[in-house]
Amino acid sequence: MPKSWSVLATKVVVSKYFYGEQNTSERETSVRQLIHRICRTIADWGVKDGYFSKADGEIYCDETDVAVRESIRRRSNSPVWFNVGLHHEYGVGNKSGQGNWFFNPKTGEAERASTQYEYPQCSACFIQTVADNMESIMRLAHSEAMLFKFGSGTGTDLSTDPFRPGKAQRRRPAQRPDELPQGL
Repeated sequence: MPKSWSVLATKVVVSKYFYGEQNTSERETSVRQLIHRICRTIADWGVKDGYFSKADGEIYCDETDVAVRESIRRRSNSPVWFNVGLHHEYGVGNKSGQGNWFFNPKTGEAERASTQYEYPQCSACFIQTVADNMESIMRLAHSEAMLFKFGSGTGTDLSTDPFRPGKAQRRRPAQRPDELPQGL
């Protein structure tokens, strides 16, 4: 463990973020191994997706090592540390059910991953909306379960006011000036 880390930070990383069952050969055994899993995967994704050359990918991997160590210490609940690299580095999930949705640049479409870890969940929290009907409530329950499954959290916006600040994306375009809400 890095010398600058507290005992608590060390315990959290070891107990929460090291992949694999304790006392088995699959278990990650060092922060260096954990960080390599994350940095190597992100760098390889960048090369594969054309963001940088293979040489620049190696530089990115090396330079990101320091940033990742600081991020783990400061934001130790991110699903990135749970999920990134498990499929890429260890082949986890090869025989699992369907995974997250991802954008396929070859087809230009959103697609469902064939495995649960190939396109890992990397966001910590999602704010979802729900309408006041059973279908919407059940969709919310399903969506929350899938987000929790991959290590994320979720909150629910129960507001029904489409003109509340932050709700602009749900507002239908006004046809006439008298349709605009007061104050706009």
